[in-house]
Amino acid sequence: PKLTSQQLVRVGQIATLVLVVLASAWAPQIERFGSLFKYLQIVLSFICPPVVAAFILGLFWKRANANGAIYSMLTGFVLTIALLIIKIQVASYGDPSEAAGWMRALDEIHFLHMAFFLMVICASIHIFVSLATAPPSLEKTEQYTWNKKIFTAETEELKALPWYKNYRILAILLLIVTAIIVGWFW
Repeated sequence: PKLTSQQLVRVGQIATLVLVVLASAWAPQIERFGSLFKYLQIVLSFICPPVVAAFILGLFWKRANANGAIYSMLTGFVLTIALLIIKIQVASYGDPSEAAGWMRALDEIHFLHMAFFLMVICASIHIFVSLATAPPSLEKTEQYTWNKKIFTAETEELKALPWYKNYRILAILLLIVTAIIVGWFW
């Protein structure tokens, strides 16, 4: 907070340089995943579950706290790095059967199933840590945790709008259009 504008720009430049060097060093590993699309799908399926678990618990559970979120996301980060290293290790063998049995077993789990397992693990850690530490104050959770009163009040506000300005109706229409497009190309 006490940095000058020049210092902030310098920090941004250094951070950008570090990220470019790391990305350049990592780029050769992408070919071990078969294709860029497959790589992106796998990486997203490993990165998203901790964030989704923290978001859902924070949105619907008043007892969820920052400690639970931090520990669950750090666990997700460590597991993601470990799973990526395992995938790269198994891919580096000419014959995947040469890899250790436990590594092959983890590598063979489909990335969408792995995303589910990561989310369950991260949500469990979030719940455990939240219950083991102090609950957040009521003023922090009252306006940010879902409750029926907020939903009912918003429903009354949305009744006054025409259908094309009501985001709930537009969301349903978007889901229907998406289903039609996916069904068409399936």
